[in-house]
Amino acid sequence: MQFTLDGTTIVLGVISALWFVSVSACGIWVARVQSDSKECSRAIVQLQKELASFREAVAQKYASRDEVKDNRDETRELLERIEARLNEINTYLMQANKP
Repeated sequence: MQFTLDGTTIVLGVISALWFVSVSACGIWVARVQSDSKECSRAIVQLQKELASFREAVAQKYASRDEVKDNRDETRELLERIEARLNEINTYLMQANKP
């Protein structure tokens, strides 16, 4: 069997080698992107679980907005009653001081 090495054979060999290298590099890159995507998906799932547990802890440990509003309204009403009572006492004392 005779092997001839001419310009066309060399050019086709170089093109084939470059094509092989390019396809291999693209395959490696796609595999790495898929691996990163799977890793990111796992991280997102873990963050979703942690966020859900955080929301549950907040709901159990801290007062709701309505509870805080109710407490604030109750405090305001008590302070208004104290102020009214102080005004009554002030009026009574002022009348007692008149000659």
